[in-house]
Amino acid sequence: MPKMTGAELVAFACSKIGTPYVYGMKGAVMTLANYNYLKRQYGKMVWDSDVKKVGQVCVDCSGLISWACGIVLGSAQWFERANMKRPISSIEDAPLGALVWMKGHIGVYNGMRNGVPYYIAADGSAYGVREVPLSRNRFTHWLLVEDVFEYGTKWSKRIK
Repeated sequence: MPKMTGAELVAFACSKIGTPYVYGMKGAVMTLANYNYLKRQYGKMVWDSDVKKVGQVCVDCSGLISWACGIVLGSAQWFERANMKRPISSIEDAPLGALVWMKGHIGVYNGMRNGVPYYIAADGSAYGVREVPLSRNRFTHWLLVEDVFEYGTKWSKRIK
């Protein structure tokens, strides 16, 4: 199966801006049964108000990436799978579509605009999938997962 490129991952994530967030959802229509299961499973991580999202396609942060590529992993599992992990302070070196990570949260790097790095992520029940400056969160690392995503040969050769 061909790998998804970083640019394709960004395009997919952009196409999902506005999708509601529910912890534990991976890009499917949430049913009342899903909601009740997730509420029992994860407790306060699933907001009471999330029940209003029944009937809508919903996603969580790792679910956005899983939905794009078809490999279902949590944020910690994406971190473990990454073959390259760099401090977020070096984000200007990252290719488009690199994953941005901190413990418990993950998103997709969407490049620089006017010297400001941006990311796309399912940022929580209050926001859903959105695109905002990287400074709006406390990401600690950027990641490359080269067995899943294709970033181009210049990235793997340039950054060691």
